Amino acid sequence: MIRCEFRVHMACTDMEGRQVLVFLRPVAPSADFRVHAWQQLSASAGATERFCLETRVGACLLTAGSGEGQQIVSPLQTMLPGELYHAVSANGLSPRLQRASSADAVARLTPAQVGVRNLTQPYQSVTCVWHVDGSPVVSVPAVDWGMTSSFEFHPELYFMVAARPLLGVDFSVQLFSDLTRVPLAPDTSQVQVEVSRQQGGWQVQATTA
Repeated sequence: MIRCEFRVHMACTDMEGRQVLVFLRPVAPSADFRVHAWQQLSASAGATERFCLETRVGACLLTAGSGEGQQIVSPLQTMLPGELYHAVSANGLSPRLQRASSADAVARLTPAQVGVRNLTQPYQSVTCVWHVDGSPVVSVPAVDWGMTSSFEFHPELYFMVAARPLLGVDFSVQLFSDLTRVPLAPDTSQVQVEVSRQQGGWQVQATTA
């Protein structure tokens, strides 16, 4: 398990109206995945922001509520690598996550993955929202009955400077090609990141330790 501290320094004279977004990239993403900014840093020029990556993975379920545009969110469930949970519902209640058997998990996941299988009765389509350290990374929409949503992420972070406000905005998986990638070795414990502006363009440079 990775445990790494990040220090992000805004080495520029003006950050007004901008923020630094940090993404985690899921393994084998699909085109319909909705990617979330895992960290959103709103530091001022010259300041330093800190956050930690501890790789605690969890999931919650989104289902349609009774009102227009209403969504019901299940409690966030933390999972260990290799664990599978079933999305279940009883007596017409909203879906919740229930631990599956080890045999079912081995049949559907690799040891590095976690997963959610939709077994709601009566059937409900669910959106599975995968989290790392309590913050959303990606939403997988329309998980059909009997289907399994699996999750694993690359040991690397992606940085982008963006205009505010972008809270709650979803991105497509294509965005990763335009971001600054910071890979993490298994023994990396600290990363110093410097955000600067050169000739009008934003630069992100990282040093690992």
